[in-house]
Amino acid sequence: MKIENTYTSGPLADTDLHAGLFFGIIYTKTLSFHTDGKVILTKKVINSFSPMDIVDIEMKNNYKAEGTYFINKDGNLVCKFESKFLEMTGTFTDDSQQTLIMHEYNNRIKMSWSAVYYLR
Repeated sequence: MKIENTYTSGPLADTDLHAGLFFGIIYTKTLSFHTDGKVILTKKVINSFSPMDIVDIEMKNNYKAEGTYFINKDGNLVCKFESKFLEMTGTFTDDSQQTLIMHEYNNRIKMSWSAVYYLR
């Protein structure tokens, strides 16, 4: 299956708590699929109400990972971003491909999380 769409996640947050002080940045992630099997992952800060460091905002907004995508033997969509040690596996929730739910796994830090992406 070849995809030529862009999907944006719902709001996500990076937070921290130090000595009672709350820090946080709210952002979204975007997956841009191209028919040649390439996928690009970017991030965009939507609210930097209390960054721990102003550089955090710049790092998020400049984030760009290029990878590849394919459909695995189980029929799931797989996106691999080898430079980031990141693999995302997911599926569309309906035939119109409006919503994409992904299980995301970072092999370097051995952590996983989930995100939902919506067609733009």
